[in-house]
Amino acid sequence: MIQQARALAPPRCRFHVPVEGRWFLLITVVLLVIGLVKTINLLALLACMMLALWVLNALLAGRRLRHLSAHRYLGRPIFAGKRFCLEISLHNQRRRSEYGLHLDDHGPEPARTSWLLPVVSSRATLRLAEEMMLGRRGRQPWGPLVVSSGYPFGLARREIPLTPSEEIIVLPRLGRLHRGRLRRFLARSSLTVSRSLQHPRRHPSAQAEFHGLRAFRSGDSPRWIHWRTSARCGELMVREFEDVPSDNLILVLDLSSNNEARGTMNDESHQRLASDSSCIVPRASLLEDAISLAATICWEWCRQKDERFVLAVAGTEPALLDAITGNELGLCMLECLAVQEDAAAADRTGLLQRLAQAPLPRGPVLAIGLDSVSLGRTLYALLNRPVVSLDVANLSQVDFYERPAIHAS
Repeated sequence: MIQQARALAPPRCRFHVPVEGRWFLLITVVLLVIGLVKTINLLALLACMMLALWVLNALLAGRRLRHLSAHRYLGRPIFAGKRFCLEISLHNQRRRSEYGLHLDDHGPEPARTSWLLPVVSSRATLRLAEEMMLGRRGRQPWGPLVVSSGYPFGLARREIPLTPSEEIIVLPRLGRLHRGRLRRFLARSSLTVSRSLQHPRRHPSAQAEFHGLRAFRSGDSPRWIHWRTSARCGELMVREFEDVPSDNLILVLDLSSNNEARGTMNDESHQRLASDSSCIVPRASLLEDAISLAATICWEWCRQKDERFVLAVAGTEPALLDAITGNELGLCMLECLAVQEDAAAADRTGLLQRLAQAPLPRGPVLAIGLDSVSLGRTLYALLNRPVVSLDVANLSQVDFYERPAIHAS
């Protein structure tokens, strides 16, 4: 889920002077100059004492930070627009307590946080937790966890990174999917798929439901022979099994640019867009709607295991994922969708070539895109099977999907 970036070099302490330390040095220099110019020995002595105090702080601040260690845990998976928990574990390996620590976590801009730790006891482990939320999907860098100290006076500070930088993948926002309504939508939109579900046929790998007996044919497995009936009839009789309908699904997502999609629209589609002002939606919003819908279907479909699910994405680089449903496949598909960008020219041709060569399972084909009609026609001609098309501009007309809260109108 989270890909580790290149580890940092061995931690090195960084020394810097905070604002209050700079003002302190400026006042010290001014007092020293005045004392020397005006020959005011008491003022010059005070300036020397202040300078010695600053030097002492610079020598003592953060000298023992190397004896601290930390681990960072991120609540995974991380979805855009959904809260997750960041946990920090800080351990003090020394026999003496550490005072005046400042812990900074350099995460993405909305998730940056810091803690002021007055004391960390000797040989103790301090655990910190913070709830946060990221609003943008995709790859995001997560900076190091840095501890600093200006103890005892705070006039100079040292800091050291305790954890390396990371790169996280924020998954797309998820809406709400009504699985039963989606099945009915696919069945109504594809009569052939509906008939295949109502009239199951025998398949060698489907042996869950006993259907009847018939005469033995060449190629039948001897394990299917019903010996008692064979002895009574005087010929070999085998069991016939019913192919139980499955929830296999082929989902095709097309991220072609809006201009390219409109160039392939028919006259009826152009008239509908021209007459309906609500269809004038920003390109970025339509793209996020398409990715959120596809991610929601993938996540919901993978909750039910032991079904084949194919995800095909026509983005900058075509992607084709085909496996048995489960949590691992769901996360893999959502990561693939999370890193998709606004493709000015999606490689639809490359994806079609991969689909033509892939051994696709039996099941409905759902095409989602900015112009799903032309995509559906192309897939129908290529795969020779019914294709259900869904245009993301018409999501308000479907009853099986509810947009994430941020996209709700």
